Amino acid sequence: MVERIAAMLNYFLLYLAGPERRKLKVKDPEKLGWNPKELLSMITEIYLNLFNADKDEVFVTAIAADGRSYKDEVFVETSNVLRQLGLKSNHDISRFDELAERVRLVAAAAEEEEADLGEIPDDFLDPVMYTLMTDPIKLPSGGTMDRANILRHLLTDETDPFTRQPLKAEDLVPDTELKAKIDAWIAERKTAVGKT
Repeated sequence: MVERIAAMLNYFLLYLAGPERRKLKVKDPEKLGWNPKELLSMITEIYLNLFNADKDEVFVTAIAADGRSYKDEVFVETSNVLRQLGLKSNHDISRFDELAERVRLVAAAAEEEEADLGEIPDDFLDPVMYTLMTDPIKLPSGGTMDRANILRHLLTDETDPFTRQPLKAEDLVPDTELKAKIDAWIAERKTAVGKT
């Protein structure tokens, strides 16, 4: 669930504070209740509340692992926008900057760890995101994807990405055999580079 929330927040933040934000135009925003400043303020409040409760850095890790929408520069720009528009207190902006820094460090460590692994066998790569699967899931169609990636896909499209047939999270089955192979390969690679 944490991964899904992080992905959703990152996705909204990307469009509210990212490079495309100036394209968000709505005819008659008052009539539709469209207030992007208020929405940005509320989303950053959610980030801050979850960060304050995140003692084990599960939320921070989930933000960093979101390959689709997490961008460090968007977090930096969010702080700038919050400051320029006076949407949050200095304390809240400082806390948001702390969150951004923690995520930046976790993302860098994950990149370094993946680089240390070297060439990843094709069987261990998610076929959509082309990243190392840490929790492989079998789809009813016979395909395999990483749990986080397929769940993120299902948030916006409840279909199998390969066959376009209807698909729900309950239809997914853990691929324990493949997970064991991936875990063994990772342990072997870490031993080989001296990072056990």
